[in-house]
Amino acid sequence: MMALSGCTSAHRSARPAPTTSLPAGTITADRWDPPVLSGPPGRSNFCAALVAIYRHEGELGHVISHPVATDIIDDYVAYAPTLISQAPTQIRTTVAEYIQAVAGYLHQVVAAGLDLNRLQPGSLTAMSSAGASNGYKVLSTYSQTNCHYTIGGS
Repeated sequence: MMALSGCTSAHRSARPAPTTSLPAGTITADRWDPPVLSGPPGRSNFCAALVAIYRHEGELGHVISHPVATDIIDDYVAYAPTLISQAPTQIRTTVAEYIQAVAGYLHQVVAAGLDLNRLQPGSLTAMSSAGASNGYKVLSTYSQTNCHYTIGGS
C-alpha cells in the first residue's frame, strides 16, 4: 500500500498553500512622528500635541506585535514631558499629575513585557490618586471643549 499524503493525481491539481494576510488596518511598524510645534505653549500647541499622542495610542488596538505595541507605548512615555510643557499655564500643574501617572504606569507595563499579570504591586497607585483623577477630568474637559477631541474616542 502506498502512502498518498501530499500526492496529487493527474485529475486534480495540488491545492495552493493557504495564504495568511493581515486584517485591513493592521499596524506593523511604529512610524509616528510628533507634530511640529512652534511658538509658546498654549491651546494650539497643546491641542496638536494632545490629539497626536492620543490618536497614536489609539492605534494599539490595530497592532498585533509586541515590539510595535512596546514602541507605541514608549512614544507616550517619551512624549509626556513635551505634552505637559505645551499645556496652557492655567491647567499645566493639574494635568501634569495625570499625564505623569499614565506615563509611569505605561513604563511599568513595558517593563512587565506587556503582561499585566506581571505588573508590580502598586502599579496603579499613582493612577488612582485624587490628583490624577482630577487631572484626568480637567484634561478631558479641556480636550473636548478646546481641542474638539474626546480622549479615548474620536
